[in-house]
Amino acid sequence: MKVVLLTKYKNFGYPNDIIEVSDGFARNFLIPNRIAVYATKGVIKNAEENRIQGEKKEEAIRKEVLNVVEKLKNSNIVVKVNAKNDDKLFCDVTEQLIKKAIYDEVQYDVDRVIIGKSIRSLGKSRVKVKLYKDIVTEIDIDVVKN
Repeated sequence: MKVVLLTKYKNFGYPNDIIEVSDGFARNFLIPNRIAVYATKGVIKNAEENRIQGEKKEEAIRKEVLNVVEKLKNSNIVVKVNAKNDDKLFCDVTEQLIKKAIYDEVQYDVDRVIIGKSIRSLGKSRVKVKLYKDIVTEIDIDVVKN
């Protein structure tokens, strides 16, 4: 039986994908749980239109994210932390501190910051930043005393 997915579901696909599944799986699980609907002509046509619009939207988002990547590479991200007189930090530099510093600099919320080894001292460090789905870049941050 052919169904159109309404949401992402495990290894079956993404919204608006037309998939072939067993009748029982569709009737007893996918459709009652609003994961999919029967693939009628109207639903298929609507799914194709939604997919085209989604691809255009995805392309616009990717362009914006790539512009943010360029801004990040050309900017100086400064993370201000509290430190003792001998320049030792009271605590590690966290993902949240780095996210806030990035937002203050380029006005973009990043998905995730990947810190290789914990940052426990002042100075320059390199971290990976996941901006969107599969777009990841490495940036330099400067940890300074507050």
